[in-house]
Amino acid sequence: MQSIIENIYKISYNNNIFSIECENIKLNASIIDGSVIIDIVDDENNNIGINGLDINDSIKIYYKEKINNMIIPIKIIKLNNYSFNEMSSSSDGEIY
Repeated sequence: MQSIIENIYKISYNNNIFSIECENIKLNASIIDGSVIIDIVDDENNNIGINGLDINDSIKIYYKEKINNMIIPIKIIKLNNYSFNEMSSSSDGEIY
C-alpha cells in the first residue's frame, strides 16, 4: 500500500462517484446506496466521514495504485489543520 499527503482544492459528487481534487491527484470513491465506500478518519482514528472534510484540508491518502494522476483511495486521514482565533486580541498595537 502506498500513501501521499495532499491538500483538498475541490470536492464534488454525482449519483455514483464522490470526487476530491488535489494539487497533483484526483480521488474517486464509489457511492453505493447513498454511502461513500471509503474509510475517512481524523489523525486520532475517529471516523469523520465525508462531512468532516473541507476545502484546504491536509489529508493523507492510502491507495494501491495510481493511474494518470487518479487514484481510488482505500483510506483517507484528515491531518490537523490549525486555525487562529480571530477573536483574540493582538498585542502588536499596544505599547505601554
